[in-house]
Amino acid sequence: MFKSVDPNQTLKISNLQTNKQFHTDFDSELQDLFDYTVRSHPVPKREIWNDNLEEEFALIREIVDDYPYIAMDTEFFGVVIRPLAQFKNINDYNYVTLKDNVDMLKSIQLGLTFSDEDGNLPTYGTDKPCIWQFNFHRFNVNEDIFANDSIEMLRQRGIDFKNNSVIGI
Repeated sequence: MFKSVDPNQTLKISNLQTNKQFHTDFDSELQDLFDYTVRSHPVPKREIWNDNLEEEFALIREIVDDYPYIAMDTEFFGVVIRPLAQFKNINDYNYVTLKDNVDMLKSIQLGLTFSDEDGNLPTYGTDKPCIWQFNFHRFNVNEDIFANDSIEMLRQRGIDFKNNSVIGI
């Protein structure tokens, strides 16, 4: 449980179970918002695999000057470790938790969204904007560390781990 402290003092995480529930609730709310946004405003994804990687890099090189703002998203396999150190604030704790898990776990996907200064996405002469999704092959569901709920969520969202292992980057 978190207690209110002076921002200049150190915040000590004393109840990891409460903290885990906070993150579960927060993650669920973010996922609900993401799902609503994607359903309301679907954007076609350019799926990147080993066989079309160079072609897609060439397309990205063509648009990057006109769409220099880049948002990145990565899919990794959940939170499997939590730091036990003392932190100045919850933001520092959250950053270290995320960083440690991303560093430790293998990514399955990397999404890139390019935009201009007005938020417009590239369209390639169509009326639909697009984003890029790079699919990686390094993760092995039988050998690597992951959080079970993350694997299930990724499967429900269409990740085919076998396909990634065969034709991923």
